Amino acid sequence: MSLAAPLAPPAFSPSRGLPHRVGVVALAVLAALLFMAPRLGLKLGPVPLYGVDGAAAILVLCALLTPGHGARLPASFMALMVFIVLGEFCGGVAAGAVLEPVYAAGRRVLALSLAYGVAALVREPFNLMPVLKAATLGILLTSALMVLSSLPATRGVVTDLFSHPMLEPAALRTQQHLADTDGGIRGRSLIGISIVSATVLNVALPFAALLAGMVRGLWRLLATLAILAAPLGVTVSYSRSAYLGLLLVVAGFVVMGLYGRRMLLGVLALGIVALAAVGPTDALLLSRLET
Repeated sequence: MSLAAPLAPPAFSPSRGLPHRVGVVALAVLAALLFMAPRLGLKLGPVPLYGVDGAAAILVLCALLTPGHGARLPASFMALMVFIVLGEFCGGVAAGAVLEPVYAAGRRVLALSLAYGVAALVREPFNLMPVLKAATLGILLTSALMVLSSLPATRGVVTDLFSHPMLEPAALRTQQHLADTDGGIRGRSLIGISIVSATVLNVALPFAALLAGMVRGLWRLLATLAILAAPLGVTVSYSRSAYLGLLLVVAGFVVMGLYGRRMLLGVLALGIVALAAVGPTDALLLSRLET
């Protein structure tokens, strides 16, 4: 099954009915939240409700309801879910609290169920298109936020964005940290702290490269911009593991032939140029590389 065959088909198969269509939309929403703002949510009393959980629940339900293509949950998987719930419940009883472990167990079971839900919904290459587009937009947003929050001259532009508790659970502490620092700092995004954001950029980069080879026009332009923006976001993370991860991603591109070698060399060169530009005068970068 070739991923490059269909260039612009619909994201769902009409013959599979409404559950499949809704499930693919839920997959797109889930991917967008994961790559842009996975902590988006609100609190219902003491219980935090996250958008990713809602999208995942709809996805799994639609996968189970898709005619002829429902997710098959093997007995071993069902036994694992029961084991997780019982383990959390017993731990909660021993600690004198029950609701928190049950809530945590429910989220874990839901996360494990995604493996079967996604497998049931993604039946053709073009069903991946929403995920590829969400990853591309996520790279652009995350890279921009990381660069803007890292540099003192532009930090004020994004400070207010991190002040909303629905987007940033630790809004007060994060906003104070950004406001009280004068020099360059490790960039952050709505995904989280620098190392987490940079890791997501490295994970999303192959998705953008794959999209660039499947489409034309605006989305190809956005995917190309995302490929070029990712090294900048990784650079301002000041994370050594993220730097090594980016090198491995580029090496994987070369081995798999996922994208043109000129563009890959351009991505690597852009990362090196960014490091060279800030490195000699950036004490934070030097201290991170030396320790």
